[in-house]
Amino acid sequence: GGGGGAGSSGGSAGFASQIGLSRSIFGKAHAYNKDRCKTLLVIDEPHTDWSKYFRGRKILTDYDIRVEQAVFADIRLTANTHFGCTVELMGSGGQQADGKSARSFKPDFVLVRQHVRDADKDWRRLIIGFMHAGVPTINSAMALFNCSERAWLFAHLAQIQSRVGDDNFPLIEQNYFPCYQDLEFKLRANRSTNFLDVVN
Repeated sequence: GGGGGAGSSGGSAGFASQIGLSRSIFGKAHAYNKDRCKTLLVIDEPHTDWSKYFRGRKILTDYDIRVEQAVFADIRLTANTHFGCTVELMGSGGQQADGKSARSFKPDFVLVRQHVRDADKDWRRLIIGFMHAGVPTINSAMALFNCSERAWLFAHLAQIQSRVGDDNFPLIEQNYFPCYQDLEFKLRANRSTNFLDVVN
């Protein structure tokens, strides 16, 4: 799961409730207002078009929602603790997928739907950049970090199990090796998802 920081990660949930990010309290908008809008950066694969879920909706009573969507690999970020962050969206060759030049903007908040880590990439540095600049995330940065390390996440689940009992909170028994050199056997991963399970 993907899992994806506010200026203080603990305030992310409060931010989401403060701006009313629920369908029930969104208001209708008639047009996109460039002078009165908030920019949401959605980090996800292109198979889901997130703009359609926010089209015609308002936030903070009368602000339109401008959606920018990209995968981690296409994001370049510069963060400043006083001036926020600037995001540049780039495709291969420094261009967008449609061949246009890369564009820059300042996100007001971020929604992370892509895996923060996979078998060969670790994008936590971008999450740190958003936190450094005080840009809130809808799904908390702390959760994004915790879920990026499966052994760390399982350790927390094991703590719950020890508190409430095996019957109330069953878990699959696991072995943890801090280093692959500690293994006394070989592992074979037939799929990339299986390999991700191994490296985590």
